[in-house]
Amino acid sequence: MAFSKQSLYSRELQIISGFMKALSFPGRLEILLKLESEGPLTVNQLAKGHPICRETISQHLKILRKAHLVIADERYPFTLYRVHVANMRKARKALDWFFKHFSGGKKRS
Repeated sequence: MAFSKQSLYSRELQIISGFMKALSFPGRLEILLKLESEGPLTVNQLAKGHPICRETISQHLKILRKAHLVIADERYPFTLYRVHVANMRKARKALDWFFKHFSGGKKRS
């Protein structure tokens, strides 16, 4: 039985990797931008004007929820999704930390 080697890496790199995975598809980026600009939305509202189907949007929202970048508010009969602002700030800070290591051409030891 295979096991994940993710735990062999630092917590910081695991967190950054999780954010990068969640942000690695343009459709998810578009979902986040739409939620940020228009506020809480349902899957049906997100699907309007989006090039992927409603079911696929739901799967992308599941990935964004797992990464804690989106919050789902259950309001029967709908679920409203919104950006988790505090965690988006954490993602930005983590990605900034990672990319600062590539400025100036210095080698890591």
